[in-house]
Amino acid sequence: MSGDGQRAAMAALSIGDLRRLARRRLPRSVFEFIDGGAEDELTLADNRAAFERRRIVPRVLVDVSAHRLARRAVVIDLHGRDRDT
Repeated sequence: MSGDGQRAAMAALSIGDLRRLARRRLPRSVFEFIDGGAEDELTLADNRAAFERRRIVPRVLVDVSAHRLARRAVVIDLHGRDRDT
């Protein structure tokens, strides 16, 4: 990627920004192939909806004086039972 293109990509704040950048830089047929979905584009619409449901919530003013990095992972086996890892 050229210096200008790399700077533009790094300045993008959303997937929409990257999409607009790609639309300007790629040949039309290449962009439409990458951007489009198959047939009714139902999976594409579902994927977009799934990403829209996710939010990054900043945690400000949280007491971190007693922080722990350890986490417990839970694994569900094929029979639906919890197993500690």
